[in-house]
Amino acid sequence: MRMVLCINLEIVFLKSKYDTSLSLEKNILVPYAGKRLTVFASMIFMDSFFPNTDYNAIVATLCFFDLFDQPLTKAQIEQYLLGKRLSADSIDQVLRENSEIGQKESYYFLTGREQLVVLRQKRETDRLKRLAQCKHIIPWLRHLPFVKGVFICNNLAFDVATPEGDIDLFIVTEETHLLLGRLLTTMLFQVLGIRRHGRKIRDRFCLSFYCTETSLEFEKIALSPQDIYLAYWARTLIPLYDKGIREHIDTQNRSWLGAYFPDMQRLQRKKIESNPSKIRKMLEYFFLSPVGKPLERLIDRLQMKRLLAKYDRLPDKSGTVISENMLKFHNEDRREYYQREWLKQIDRFIKNDQKN
Repeated sequence: MRMVLCINLEIVFLKSKYDTSLSLEKNILVPYAGKRLTVFASMIFMDSFFPNTDYNAIVATLCFFDLFDQPLTKAQIEQYLLGKRLSADSIDQVLRENSEIGQKESYYFLTGREQLVVLRQKRETDRLKRLAQCKHIIPWLRHLPFVKGVFICNNLAFDVATPEGDIDLFIVTEETHLLLGRLLTTMLFQVLGIRRHGRKIRDRFCLSFYCTETSLEFEKIALSPQDIYLAYWARTLIPLYDKGIREHIDTQNRSWLGAYFPDMQRLQRKKIESNPSKIRKMLEYFFLSPVGKPLERLIDRLQMKRLLAKYDRLPDKSGTVISENMLKFHNEDRREYYQREWLKQIDRFIKNDQKN
C-alpha cells in the first residue's frame, strides 16, 4: 500500500480495496483489505501546530506538565518529549541556550515558574508514600478473578501527588467479565478499607475506570483532533498487576500514540511478574461452572440496572461511560480543559519565528 499526502490536505490510499479520500478534520477508521486501518489526522495536526524543532518540542512538553505545577528533570523531559526524538546532548543544548526555559537545581520549567521546584519537593513525600501504598496491595491483586491488569494512572503516574489526593487505578478484565471483575475488585478494596468513597478520599484508591482486554484502543475515545491528556495518560500507566496488558496497550495504540511520542516504535518496558493465586483460580472455576454462570448473569443485570439509574441522575454525563466493554466514572471530563489550557501555554511560549 502507498500513501500520498496531497496539497489539499487529503490522504489518498492507492491500490486499496476501497478508493477512499479522507478529510483530515478528525481521526477516521476505514477498512482496508478486509481489515480496519487507522488514519491519524492528529499526526498531521501535531506537525503543523508546533513544527519539528528541538525547542518547540521541549517547550510543548513543559507546557503540559506546567498545568499540574510540575517541573521536570532532564531525564523526564527526554522520557515524555512530545513530537520528536532527541538525544540527551540535543536536549542539553536547548536547555542551555533558551531563556524561556528556567532551571533550579535539577529541575526545568517555563520561565517565571521557579516556585514549582519547592512545591515539587514538598510533594515528594506524598508521592513516595502513595507508591509504597500501591506496592502493599500488589499481593492482594493476585486474588481477583478475571482481572488481567491493574495500573496506576492520572496524577500519580505523572509523578504528581497532592496532600489531600487519592490514587487512581485503571483496571482491565477479561472480555466477558467486566461487571463481575468490577464488583469483586470493589469488594476487596472496601474490605481492606482503602477504597475511595463519600468523603473518604485522602490516600484511598479511586476505582473509576474499567475496561475489557478487547477495548484498549484509546484512540476511539480520544478528543478530536487532539487529546493531549489521554495521550499522556496512556503513555504513563504504571503496572501493579499485569498479565500481558501493558504490552497489548502499547501495541493497540502504537500508531495513535506515535503521533505524540515518536519513540513508541522502540519503547521497551520492564515486565513484572503477575502470577494468579489459588484463590483466584478457584473463584474463576466457580464462576465458569453451571452454577456460577447464571449467578454472574444475575450480578451483571443488577449492576447494570443500578449503574444506568445513577447515570440518568447525573447532572454532567461527560465523564461517564457505561457499556459492556468499558466503565468510566468521573464527575466531569476535564480533557477539554487541559487541551485548551495547554494550547494557551504553547501560544505564549512557542517562538514566533518558529510558528507555522
